[in-house]
Amino acid sequence: MALGAHTVGGLVHFIFRLFIWRLFWRFGMLIWHIRTFGPPILLLLLAALAVWIVLWWRRRNRPAPPGRSPGGEGAAEAGPRDS
Repeated sequence: MALGAHTVGGLVHFIFRLFIWRLFWRFGMLIWHIRTFGPPILLLLLAALAVWIVLWWRRRNRPAPPGRSPGGEGAAEAGPRDS
């Protein structure tokens, strides 16, 4: 029973993602076919999206400050023999 629900959930998620990507594609083609400024606007939107993704990734994967472990608050100070 659980395997079937998981499969159906995965299939629904896949179809939903295809629908979202189709909407993005249609929106891009709609902008691209504007004769006066469509392609530059679409390329600027794609460049802005790429910059946003790179900045988000760098902020999320920032290394821990020196002297602190990546384990969170107090992880560098407390050890197994410190009690």
